[in-house]
Amino acid sequence: GQGEQGRASFRRGVTAFLLTVVFGGAAVAGLVMLEKRVLRRQAAEAPRQVRVSLLGSPSWMPPTLQWRIVESVRPRGVNFAHADLTKEVHSLAEANPWIRKVRAVHKRLDRNPQVGLIEIEAEYRRPVAMVLLRDEINYAYVDDEGIRLPTDQVPKYAAEVADRAGHKRWVYYVSQEEIPPYIQASRIHYINIQLYFDRDDDPPAPGRKWQCPALTEGIRLVKLIATRPYAWEVTTVDARNFNARISRSEPDLRMWAQVGQGPRTDIRFGRFPNASGDWVVSPERKMSYLDEFVGDHGRLAGVREYIDLRYDTGYESIN
Repeated sequence: GQGEQGRASFRRGVTAFLLTVVFGGAAVAGLVMLEKRVLRRQAAEAPRQVRVSLLGSPSWMPPTLQWRIVESVRPRGVNFAHADLTKEVHSLAEANPWIRKVRAVHKRLDRNPQVGLIEIEAEYRRPVAMVLLRDEINYAYVDDEGIRLPTDQVPKYAAEVADRAGHKRWVYYVSQEEIPPYIQASRIHYINIQLYFDRDDDPPAPGRKWQCPALTEGIRLVKLIATRPYAWEVTTVDARNFNARISRSEPDLRMWAQVGQGPRTDIRFGRFPNASGDWVVSPERKMSYLDEFVGDHGRLAGVREYIDLRYDTGYESIN
């Protein structure tokens, strides 16, 4: 009797276990199918059109450059409902030469539910100088960190325009073809940094840092002179004699100032002080000599043959 009861109890337990497994498996399968249906519905209901926007893009960035950046970060073949969409856009944006840092990537629906918006917040690289290349024909453009930027995308023209209320603003263009016929635009002034290609490397691909100490010091001088109202008169920063590698009797860095086809002025800057400090005249003092010179003469270029900033007192040629 007890053996028969035990066997019956065992059979009931096995049956309950099997029913649990069967119904539990069915429930899991049902959840998986439900999830797939939800994902399919989300994919089906996702916006058919995806628009990318650069939030807070700088005023110096022409619309054509914005368009090039947007096209480079637009995801291809990825549904708007995809969970990793913003992550993919973030990676594409980080790889763009013009983007210094990606702050955030958001996605949201437009007022039109058929349009999905991807919004990018970023810091951008602005060209500060150009470098005449080894062929002495073409130029490369760099930002303040020495990152090479795509030459065909660099803003090269600017114009000041006014709206109907008389409010003025600057607009920028990459090429002459973009400039409307009723706008008079002028070429943007980029100081040319001269390198010594017998010792300096050729530029890297766009988006990469140009590993060149002479260029780094040249950019440092460009940034220093760019804060002055007479910066537009400086055409060239000559870094060929960096570290006195050509002549110990010539300045490490020099600038050339010229307006149009007028006479040039040789501005002998020398070098920057070592990080630990040394006897070299400070950059601030050197710039004060130029400030005083322009204050006395009204301009920088063509007044003297040379201005030497390397000593405790600024020296000028007598002509």
